[in-house]
Amino acid sequence: MKQLVILLVFGCSVMNAQVTNVTVNSGQSALSSGLGLTVDLVIDKGVASINFTSTSAQVNLLRKYSSSLLIGPTFGVHHNAPWFAPLFSYTPIKPLSFISWFGVIAGGPNKPDWDINFMFSYHAASFSAANFKLGYSLLHYMMNKPMHLVDLGYTFLLTANDKLSSSVTYDFRNQKPMYMISLNHSFK
Repeated sequence: MKQLVILLVFGCSVMNAQVTNVTVNSGQSALSSGLGLTVDLVIDKGVASINFTSTSAQVNLLRKYSSSLLIGPTFGVHHNAPWFAPLFSYTPIKPLSFISWFGVIAGGPNKPDWDINFMFSYHAASFSAANFKLGYSLLHYMMNKPMHLVDLGYTFLLTANDKLSSSVTYDFRNQKPMYMISLNHSFK
């Protein structure tokens, strides 16, 4: 993990990246569980984010093809196995956004190998209005049954640069709610 952090810092300096946001989160959502840290960056012709949790690290490198379309590779380590996934993000009008994300893993969680296997597919639609966000997502992870998820979030503005966000996601497969809270600082 130390080598990955050094590589990311070196990569950011080479890409002339500028940090725009830092977020600390805790809880559970469709894509995260436990304590996490995300650093968002602006890079030439796009955006990047670096995310760390107790079980994984990931990098997203997304290029802006228009004001509404971002496409790019994402990669990382999940339970000690490397993975790769192209990500597509489309925002046709400001309050509405869509994401499609497909991933493969080398081996499996805690069993890295040269065999390439399906890891996940994630498709989401969300609508934002004022400080509220409502979304639906469909998550396929490994060979588990698909998860249909509905989430509702609210963001509290603490200062001009600081936000506290909370969300509840209902997992219809397991019939249980998942709660997430995050604190975001913006450098804009």
